[in-house]
Amino acid sequence: PKDFFVNFKIFELKDSGADEGANKRTGGLRIAQTVDDPGNGGQPMIKNYNYHQEYDLNVTSGSVLTAPRYEYDYFLRIEKREGGSGACSSGAECAFLAYASTTNYPLATTSGGYTGYAFVKVDFGNNGYSTHKFMSPAQAPDSPTTTFPFAPVTTYEWRRGLLIDQKDYRRHSNGYSIVRHLKNEYGSDGASFTTVLGLKVGQHSFLQSDCQASLSDPFLLSSSNYETFLTATEFQYLKSQTERIYSSVTANQMMEKVTTFQYHPNYFQRVQSTTKDSKGRSWVTDYKYATHFT
Repeated sequence: PKDFFVNFKIFELKDSGADEGANKRTGGLRIAQTVDDPGNGGQPMIKNYNYHQEYDLNVTSGSVLTAPRYEYDYFLRIEKREGGSGACSSGAECAFLAYASTTNYPLATTSGGYTGYAFVKVDFGNNGYSTHKFMSPAQAPDSPTTTFPFAPVTTYEWRRGLLIDQKDYRRHSNGYSIVRHLKNEYGSDGASFTTVLGLKVGQHSFLQSDCQASLSDPFLLSSSNYETFLTATEFQYLKSQTERIYSSVTANQMMEKVTTFQYHPNYFQRVQSTTKDSKGRSWVTDYKYATHFT
């Protein structure tokens, strides 16, 4: 047979080297504007959404959970008998770098999107604006395995997207003043944290041999790699909520209401909430379910 040659090129997208605080492109869509039209000729309510950091308008508050990886290594060892019936030669060992058109492991998501935002500002135009802080992927990251055979990620999606803080501002002739401040505190009982161990096996070392003893070859026996992963879940609940309503007449004057919540230890439903206001008054609400009655 005649010799032949193949020339090919591989193009790989490289990171620009920007640091963690720089803006980068990711896939997906996010809401830029919503219009609520009453449909009776009234003035529509227009909301514009901004996803910058709280104190830096030029840097996004979004973060991704995993970066894609398109390549992996695999090895091939070839053994041939000398003269068709002689001793088995050492053969050749070749190392390969394999590229794929899709990432080797699924990209983790938050509420269906590849990017989660820690801070979102909603602008109501002449009516003011509100700010929202959420539990983001930076605060509750996943645990991906980025090596062969690329086991599924251990996801903590149930911790993300929770509203932590919300502030509402009104617009007036002198600027803006706060109207309402809402703070949420979350908790977990620890005992409800449950994991299920998983295992993924893949072969990335291959042996082609004409030798009769190939099945006992150490290279063949060690040709598979494995990765373990966890499926984790936990009861994440709203522990307390603090709401402050500010006066539109007197600066810094407000009414405060603090509500704490209790949950059943077995089925995790809310069974009681206790609310105390700034005047020292309190309200207790009990919740009953079918299992509470005979």
